[in-house]
Amino acid sequence: GDLNLRDLHYHTFSTYPTNIEPYITSNLRGYALLQGTSMASPKVAGIAGVIKAHNPGLTPAQVTALIQQTAVDLGKPGTDALFGAGEANSYTALTGMKK
Repeated sequence: GDLNLRDLHYHTFSTYPTNIEPYITSNLRGYALLQGTSMASPKVAGIAGVIKAHNPGLTPAQVTALIQQTAVDLGKPGTDALFGAGEANSYTALTGMKK
């Protein structure tokens, strides 16, 4: 689609190489607003780390389940092919509240 129509409010502010062709959102030297699995993976890993620090006795399976159960559901209700379990949310995971 037309990249100028993208909603950039929910992109991740990330470092960006200065020696390659600029990306549409890389108007700041060395930084860009990005999206996708490469941006989601570190967020979920960080949430898992915070959960584990707060609850050191949890197993990896329990941490995974907590992240999935407290994710903000997007798209069709429940887990789906496009959004998976939804958007991981550190606040709801740590407080146990479903948003």
